[in-house]
Amino acid sequence: MLQFTQRMRRAGTCGTRSLRSQGRGAPCAVEALEGRVLMSLGAYMTAVPSGGTSGYSVNLYTTQGQATQWTVNWGDGNQNTYYASSYTHGVFPTPFTPPAHSYGSIGNYTITAQAYDGSEYATANFALSSSFGNYQFTSSGKSVALPDGYSNIQAGSNGGVPMAVDPVTGDIYVAAAVPMTGGGTTIAITRFLPDGELDTSWNGRSPTLVLPQTGSGSTDTPYGIGLDPKGEYLGIAGSTNGDWLAEMVATGQSSNNPPVAPSHLWSKSTNTLPGYATSVWIDDDWTGKNGENETNGTPVYDMMAAGTADEGMAVAFYGTYNNGSYYGDFDPDFAGGRGIEVIPSVGSSSVATSITEYYGNSNEAYVVGGTTSYACGGRTGSDFTLALLDESGTDSSTWGNNPVTFDGQTYNQLTFNFGQKTGSQCKPYSDDSCFSTVVYQESQTQPVYLIDAVGTTDVNGSYQFAYAQVVADDDQTGTLSQDGQLNTGFGTNGLAFGPYGAAHAAVLSGGNLNNTKWNDEYASGGYVYVAGDNGDGHFEVASIGPTGTDGNFSESEIDFAPTNSGSSVDDGTSIGWETDGTVVAGGYTNVNGSTDTQIALADYQANNYVSITPGGGAMMMSLATSSNPPSSTTTDSGAQSSGTSSDSAASLLDSISSDQKQQTPA
Repeated sequence: MLQFTQRMRRAGTCGTRSLRSQGRGAPCAVEALEGRVLMSLGAYMTAVPSGGTSGYSVNLYTTQGQATQWTVNWGDGNQNTYYASSYTHGVFPTPFTPPAHSYGSIGNYTITAQAYDGSEYATANFALSSSFGNYQFTSSGKSVALPDGYSNIQAGSNGGVPMAVDPVTGDIYVAAAVPMTGGGTTIAITRFLPDGELDTSWNGRSPTLVLPQTGSGSTDTPYGIGLDPKGEYLGIAGSTNGDWLAEMVATGQSSNNPPVAPSHLWSKSTNTLPGYATSVWIDDDWTGKNGENETNGTPVYDMMAAGTADEGMAVAFYGTYNNGSYYGDFDPDFAGGRGIEVIPSVGSSSVATSITEYYGNSNEAYVVGGTTSYACGGRTGSDFTLALLDESGTDSSTWGNNPVTFDGQTYNQLTFNFGQKTGSQCKPYSDDSCFSTVVYQESQTQPVYLIDAVGTTDVNGSYQFAYAQVVADDDQTGTLSQDGQLNTGFGTNGLAFGPYGAAHAAVLSGGNLNNTKWNDEYASGGYVYVAGDNGDGHFEVASIGPTGTDGNFSESEIDFAPTNSGSSVDDGTSIGWETDGTVVAGGYTNVNGSTDTQIALADYQANNYVSITPGGGAMMMSLATSSNPPSSTTTDSGAQSSGTSSDSAASLLDSISSDQKQQTPA
């Protein structure tokens, strides 16, 4: 299951009255993303992941300006420079496809391309996927679309745009709130093909399934979605009129007999959980109330949802199927019969932003990630917060560092921050917010399970990607002394930093399919891909290596402005692993100051290099509409000469309040 996590607003926005007494505290607020639109040249490269020694090429294009010059460094000591003056009307075609480059030997080569528009430079890293995209031109690596029948979606201050990738087919599902003519919003699920095109063969030849509104005029908003390992059922976590909302959809991929067509199966909202469900996990290791199980062909997936409640981080367990009916009630075997467990906050408020199942060294467990907020001396701030629940909803008695007692029960959790912020006089020292978690085994021979938690911190003055690694389960020494503690072998004492902005979602290389046993899933080598925004209103994607250093991926900022001119405000809110080995980021965009928000997707090659093999290999095909572009040569001394002209054609979102620079959980 690929999960999505949302950014939540912190201190002072959640009430504190008892859930068990049905109290209704103030719900967590939702704020719009503050996008600082900087009119700056953007340079992009699309390519295939491998090629042959006899010739390999890439596609290049710019946004928010026109390049007058491109310089391509092929990674083997050679580079070529091309000039727009050599082309018709003095303009590069879109895309610009340089002549294929021949490599002298096999190997991995990091290609970069630098655009110049007469006043500024921009660098295109390797590479968006040339097998994806419908925005501006085919194979642009980007797609922009709307749910069928709608002219805009509600995002930013009105909700999230969560995404999930089918682990079997590679189809991409995106949920968004859409406006209703009678008032309020409902949730629309839109399916894309693996190449980024809308799937017009899906729901009665529509790419969109619109869910029924939970009530007349209700405001139904999705914040997280997730698929089961077969891609048959899609779970949705969100809110309706300030209360939790959970829904289940059949995708039409069902292997059941008879098959289940794309349809809405059930919807549950409850005023016992004022707040928001932000993240969802589909549990596939379950037996139905009447003995149903996967071997006799019945759907047995239960759904976990995490979010915020009055007292702290909340987790709910929804049953899915019983005696031929889909129902979605709270599971009576979870949390002492309540079906809901709340982990009380050790601060002024807490919110869970992710939930992940894993198979540890003893039993299954659920890792809950989120943020604890504090207020002191007129200042506010927050810590990363993690908790561990077993299958029954009981938290670990030996896990973490910050227990809290509520209604006579002690709850354990791990809280930590990234250091002291300059000028701070009291705890917390920095503003740190966890938005997503992934769990994996360190290796197939070491029984050590690790949690990578990602989010944002302002400890260095400006908000930037923040990474932490926690030991979930360590049995290699026969003790549990490291369980629930930061892994000192990662970064600096378990903490590491990434680019400026906020990391909103993470996925393991190979896919975050934690519903399968470890030997089928945890061979990723510990590489994690992270999506977010760069603080200036554009997508940001990066990767983390096993020790907290950058992975084999060039961090990449992406805007969805029109080619050559215009602007956009974009937010990357989710990330998934495609079946072709690429990494797809999802979110939303507003183009050229429009008030109409659209779904935005970008697909990246998983590595920052091309793999060159003997012979012809796989070579980029030119997308120009007429003859080949002019040739360019590189002399042994590295001097370039231009060729001759040829005619060729992302809240419940966190964002920045007016007194903050960059995003923190809302």
